[in-house]
Amino acid sequence: MIGGYNPIKWSKSGTFLITDQSFIFSFDTTLESVILSRVKDSNHAISDSSSTHVGFGCGDLHIFRKCCKLTNYSVKILDSDTFDVADYEVFQVIEK
Repeated sequence: MIGGYNPIKWSKSGTFLITDQSFIFSFDTTLESVILSRVKDSNHAISDSSSTHVGFGCGDLHIFRKCCKLTNYSVKILDSDTFDVADYEVFQVIEK
């Protein structure tokens, strides 16, 4: 299981969004191998493209491109640079 947290609204701006609060993660189904990777280059935290380049960093985690490499985050979350997507979900947290 892989995922990430983005505290900024996606807007298809075609630029990088700046934040020091985003992170990406991975874990197996038994929760024995949890990896948490915090953004280290806040200027390139979120790739806010209008195409398949939407994701975290410069390829640190891009679901639609199926890539995961270490660039702008602190730890690589997968052993491979690519992965297969079986399903994905997006959640929005709204503060009341």
